[in-house]
Amino acid sequence: MESLRFSSAALRCKCGCGLQNATAELLAALESFRTVAGQPVICNSVCRCPAHNKAVGGAPDSQHLLGNAADVAVAGLSAQDLYSIAYGTPGVHGIGVPATAAWIHMDVRPAPSTQWVYDVFRRELCATPESAVRPEPITRWRYDSSGKQVAW
Repeated sequence: MESLRFSSAALRCKCGCGLQNATAELLAALESFRTVAGQPVICNSVCRCPAHNKAVGGAPDSQHLLGNAADVAVAGLSAQDLYSIAYGTPGVHGIGVPATAAWIHMDVRPAPSTQWVYDVFRRELCATPESAVRPEPITRWRYDSSGKQVAW
């Protein structure tokens, strides 16, 4: 399955096996995320086969295996910025934030929502919504015609 802005190549398992099982729900969430971000979204990891998931240290029940997850970055945005966007994206129920990198994990697992933070070794530091990184009040923003960031 493809979407307007995310090609099959961007969604495929990075090991080269060709697996691309991204769900319609994930693609819709990525499209919404991209619209709010206002610029291209870099998909570091979306679909994973079991062998690749194990090789990268993914959880045995990773949402990447089901085509429900994406590790994403946007040039110039911090993990906190990305978290704020994902937190307000319809359908996103899982958000993982690395403690020291400018990308996030987002997924469309069935509710209830869960958020977590992990360290440089991808070990969970906290795993409850009450203790996870909280965004500043959600401000959706875009770029105006001059390239200046403005709130909606």
